[in-house]
Amino acid sequence: MCIRDRNYLQIALLLLFCFELCRTKATFTVKPKEKLIMFVMPEHCFDTLINKHQISKECFTITLSKGLGMGIILGSVLVKVPQIIKILKSKSADGIAVSSFYPEILMSLLGCGYNIHFNHPFSTYGESAFLFIQNLILVFICWYYSKEVTSIYEIVSVVLSTTLLISLIALDLIPGKVYTFTAFVSLGLLLFARIPQIALNMRNRSTGQLSIITCFLNLAGSLARIYTTLREVSNDTLIISIRTIAASLNGILVLHFFVYKKDAGQQARIKKDT
Repeated sequence: MCIRDRNYLQIALLLLFCFELCRTKATFTVKPKEKLIMFVMPEHCFDTLINKHQISKECFTITLSKGLGMGIILGSVLVKVPQIIKILKSKSADGIAVSSFYPEILMSLLGCGYNIHFNHPFSTYGESAFLFIQNLILVFICWYYSKEVTSIYEIVSVVLSTTLLISLIALDLIPGKVYTFTAFVSLGLLLFARIPQIALNMRNRSTGQLSIITCFLNLAGSLARIYTTLREVSNDTLIISIRTIAASLNGILVLHFFVYKKDAGQQARIKKDT
């Protein structure tokens, strides 16, 4: 393993350690039984189902919502793995806008911090934690396989700012008013995260090394997340609005695979003939 590889590995381990502190901060006060009930269904619904073998319409819908939420979280563990594998197999980051992952990393962390601070159910935001880790991996491999040399200033800035934010969230040093403001900032970051990739696809008339599986899973997850948020955090209109816009932008990226499929085939034939 070369020095460059070891440096990336050390940075990744440091950030994952900081994230574990953040996750522990959010869950150490919850008892095992309460955690199980919280993840499956509300306590009164659980007791009714076990003791009376009945379940109301309200309990059914909230349990369905939590089930979808947990499904999204489990799915998010692998949502960007196809993209990671595609880059590693091709040993190329062509057509990938690495800058689009920076705001995604920030949004994931702010999303975790916001929901932890306001005590939202883990089933409504847990995927943010796993997406953070996968986006971080994507940044590292894009830096490594990019034809353009990434400046040391850019690498240090991303690593230090990410580590600092994780520490602030883990220690609960960010006030609630700041989190409310950052939710608005997340809307801008969301646009910054998707628009460069959308613009690059339109300019190249190709999706490059983008994975359709990853983009489709992002779309499916964002649509399901709108439903779970409406069911469990219906009074938070800001979060609902952000997730609706996210689903729209993810839909545009999926649409590009069908719009530019013919152009990509023509480019491949031209490249093969030359």
